[in-house]
Amino acid sequence: MARETTQSIQPVAFHLIEAGLDQPLVAMRFPDEWRAPLQQLAVLSSERGSERPSSFRIQSLNAAIAAFTPQLFVSPGQAYRSDNPWLIATEEIRPDKILRIVRAWLAEHYSARSELAEAYDTAFEAIRDEDLVWEPFQLSPIQEPSENNTARVDSLGYAALPAFVANALVKRDVRIQVGPQECRLVRVPVAQDRAELQTWPPVYVESENGRRGAYSYVIGISLQTLAGVPRPRIHLTYGVRRWRLDPLRTPDKLFLPGKEGRTVYLRHPQALTGVPQSSHFTRAMLNGVFVGESQRVPVWRDALAGIASRIGAALPSPEDLTLMPERFLTPAQDDAVVAAIVEKTPRSHPVGAGMGLEVREAITSTITGALGDLLELVPPLIRSTATGTQQRNQPMLEPDLREIPVEVRLQALRDSIGLEVAVEIWYQNPACRDQLVESLHAMLTGDRPALMAADETGVPTPPIQVTQRNLFAGPEGTAPAPATGKKAKRKRAAPERPTVDSSSDHEIALPGGGMLRVLPRQLGAWGAMLPDPTEADLKNRGEYKRRETQRRANQIAQELPATNGVPTLALIELPHFQDSRERQRRYQVGSRDPKRALRLGMAQAGRVTKFTQGSFHADQDQKNAGRSRMTPEELLRERCENAVLEGLRQMGYLPGAITVTPPEGQSLPERMVVAGVRMLRLTRKRTDTRIYLPVVTVFDTGRPGVYAWLPDEHINVRPFHEAMLAITRFKDRDVARFQQDAMLVRLEQFLTKTLPETFGSDVVILAEAQNMRWLWPGLQNGELARDGLRFRRGSTPMSLVNLEHRFRLIRLRTSDRSETPNWYTPGAKPGKDYASGLFRDSEAERTFYNIAVKPKTQGMARRGKQEAPGEQYAIPSMLEILVAAQQPDDSDEAWALAVHTWRRMGYLAGGDMTLLPIPLQWAQKMDRYAAVIGPWVFRNQEYLWVDDNDINEEEEDTVSGAEQLSLFGDEEDLE
Repeated sequence: MARETTQSIQPVAFHLIEAGLDQPLVAMRFPDEWRAPLQQLAVLSSERGSERPSSFRIQSLNAAIAAFTPQLFVSPGQAYRSDNPWLIATEEIRPDKILRIVRAWLAEHYSARSELAEAYDTAFEAIRDEDLVWEPFQLSPIQEPSENNTARVDSLGYAALPAFVANALVKRDVRIQVGPQECRLVRVPVAQDRAELQTWPPVYVESENGRRGAYSYVIGISLQTLAGVPRPRIHLTYGVRRWRLDPLRTPDKLFLPGKEGRTVYLRHPQALTGVPQSSHFTRAMLNGVFVGESQRVPVWRDALAGIASRIGAALPSPEDLTLMPERFLTPAQDDAVVAAIVEKTPRSHPVGAGMGLEVREAITSTITGALGDLLELVPPLIRSTATGTQQRNQPMLEPDLREIPVEVRLQALRDSIGLEVAVEIWYQNPACRDQLVESLHAMLTGDRPALMAADETGVPTPPIQVTQRNLFAGPEGTAPAPATGKKAKRKRAAPERPTVDSSSDHEIALPGGGMLRVLPRQLGAWGAMLPDPTEADLKNRGEYKRRETQRRANQIAQELPATNGVPTLALIELPHFQDSRERQRRYQVGSRDPKRALRLGMAQAGRVTKFTQGSFHADQDQKNAGRSRMTPEELLRERCENAVLEGLRQMGYLPGAITVTPPEGQSLPERMVVAGVRMLRLTRKRTDTRIYLPVVTVFDTGRPGVYAWLPDEHINVRPFHEAMLAITRFKDRDVARFQQDAMLVRLEQFLTKTLPETFGSDVVILAEAQNMRWLWPGLQNGELARDGLRFRRGSTPMSLVNLEHRFRLIRLRTSDRSETPNWYTPGAKPGKDYASGLFRDSEAERTFYNIAVKPKTQGMARRGKQEAPGEQYAIPSMLEILVAAQQPDDSDEAWALAVHTWRRMGYLAGGDMTLLPIPLQWAQKMDRYAAVIGPWVFRNQEYLWVDDNDINEEEEDTVSGAEQLSLFGDEEDLE
């Protein structure tokens, strides 16, 4: 069926048949006798000082228990309270076996430290197997619905019910078709709130060029609830896991990232805890570490090998495993250790990522047939007619900024940023400078280049002028197909070069007397790497980076001339020191990267920054050229165009108001202010302390322009570029953890009072649940109030009809943590029957699911994953839209269409649609500046320092890369 006629799709979501949930289990509580000695060890070994209390390393202990006891029903719990279960199993596991693992963990972490000898001996003697007692346990996680009729599940149920389904699939020996063979399912460990299965044994495949590969299908299982729905749902997510066959090292080189590592799935032949492990795998991590100045060797992470040795379960040596991974993937003996290394370089693997709709349907059908007494599919989602016509809501949907008339673009620059604007080009190579200047002119004053078609002889046909009409209409206005029957190769011509001197200052006149000044500048010493660290600095990299970054930032701020209040964008050419594709360079000079110093110093001097690597890496450009069939010059132009677009976005440039045309027969307010509420995380290390900063981006549907609110002394909105700079001036008193309650008070005051009074119009609040519900508990499923605003858990909601101003609240959920399900079109053919648009959930009132337009990369003919494993599939994930609060005369479908329309306004991000609607997308990008301030806000908390290798703060060559990738729920290997 064609996409336009697809009336329904099937979510891969199930209702549990509660009559089949009875299963006898056993549980064990964490012994109270163990807490005090382990706590004492933690206090004595803590290196954090007195700033925050220490606790014993329960997460590390749980990881060891799970690694060597994979047949547990669920992963071990945190055991905060003595009456909560710690371990749950389907049958008792000998306590002396568990004790052996605990003592091995204790010895591995503490026995070698002489200063802890007395405390270690005390703890070792206090841990006894008679303290470990199994008791019968009955699983009854589903409780009475909450006040708003949302299903309530106790905290254990989110782990236990997915495990129940996973165990049933394994126990019933369900087989999944993977390519040409049927494979059984085995359990693999994951986080506590879900379960995971993978097919085994691996299926081998050989590509046309003779390259061999192996892969498995992966099934993730999670429990979810929907606001207002009294029954919980089981979501299944499908993916592909590719296995490494080629060596990961040579005699002089290791291909293993140090921080990221490689995941290894292990199955040990010994029944270490008395229960056979044939249907369970454990998981470990391989890291690469330096031995000496340049040699790197593989090691097991998290003391796993040491603990294994102490309990007599020797693991493969990392050297042998990285040199001969295929030997351990399919060992010759049945009693050998199985070790499968996950492949992290999909471009070089003969098996492609993702799977098609027809494979999703086939797996779902198999599972439904096997577990019909436990699970039933939820009803299909019905397509809304509101998005049936692509021409609807087009004013802001031009696929390229250059489709908008020049006079409109320049007027919008004045309206959304200011009467005077400056763009500084800080370059290191003239080629990059010239291209940045040309790209800036092209985006603001040029036309979109025409498409050029070439036949097989390479002779170009006359250019095809693309208009908005023929872009959406398809064949209308295109050139006839070549006589050979093959589709013509089409390519855009290069944009016309501006008649300006790229090396000198010049101006672009704005309507009404305004002026845009373009100021090329040599970057010079500011762009040099930070000074070489001393031997003392190497022992304290955090302090070295903080000191030298601040010193460089101060130098930049002092030497830069004042902007005198003129909004200023700095486009900076800088090598990509953190490029993961150049690992050796990253390890050698990553800590000397001056990027943050430049961003911080420029911000202190009143400049918003956008970086581009230009053409520094000719060898890398050639690799990219081979992959994308673009010349280095074309790659440089694309990179610079994206840098200009992202720089304009950071300045708050908007070429028009974000208006929405409602569905026929329905209405929306003529003017409204749209607020995107988001939390920015300031600390990224995996510690218990997480510091967040709430921000709000504000769009007015009556005029172009972007504003933002921050929880500082400036209580009202400010222009977007000013807010970006204001983030760098935050102090610890503004964002410390004890201020989170105060921040919620400020946020509530701004949204309900300051914002409507400032703009004098209706207010639409957009928030993503996974991002905001920690600060704003009223967004949680069980706390949402119909047609009301609730900010605190259990508080009385503010009824919209009683408020002075007219409000709406639209809560979104993404596929993060599998909170929205996979989907398929029943009866889909390989590569066909794709569906996009809005789909209504018949069981959840005011709930819609939005699916992005089909990616251009998925337009080619397909044979199907089962027949051609090398095919890549990128199927956009669902975005859940819940119209939680609206006015009595509103239409929920009209608001769902508004979100869909705002998702399509990705003209500054590239691509057809973004993951989030434009207000939230812009708020999300503010983390570029939040990532800069963390180390300086928390000076005295050394353990909160954000390591350059820990944070994905790199700005991609293409602005849309990360944003578009996150649309796809199964693009990457599931981890």
